[in-house]
Amino acid sequence: MKDYEEVSDLMLGAADQEKLLREQNECVFMWRRSDGWPVGVVMSYVWRERKLWLTASSQRPRVSAVRRDGRVSVAVSSAGTRMPPATITIIGRCEILKDPATKGWFYPGPCGRSDSRQPETAGRFCGNARLSAPHRHLCDPGALHHL
Repeated sequence: MKDYEEVSDLMLGAADQEKLLREQNECVFMWRRSDGWPVGVVMSYVWRERKLWLTASSQRPRVSAVRRDGRVSVAVSSAGTRMPPATITIIGRCEILKDPATKGWFYPGPCGRSDSRQPETAGRFCGNARLSAPHRHLCDPGALHHL
């Protein structure tokens, strides 16, 4: 690279984006607080059908914030994977879901996910049945737009 200000040639192609989103399992989920300040938190996710799925307790401030304003962003890094350094930033609208059908496919998914990078922690995302408790909701970001 000759010009460190010109980064357009560093964009990930569709195949590399898909690979990163499948290999990684953590992201930074970002939303806007009621006072307008942006905030983010590291969360585990599930990548399925070109959607990045997250779960959180309804008692978390991010759930009420997303209900108020569904515009969110997500940053995913290749840190901790076997991939070369890369990041993806995604923007989208998030919808809070708590229906039994969605919970039915989601909770067994991450529990059964094999994590080849750290086999001893595979499935820790779900821990136990507490994740399917009534106060736990899912965020479906809908159509994603890679930046």
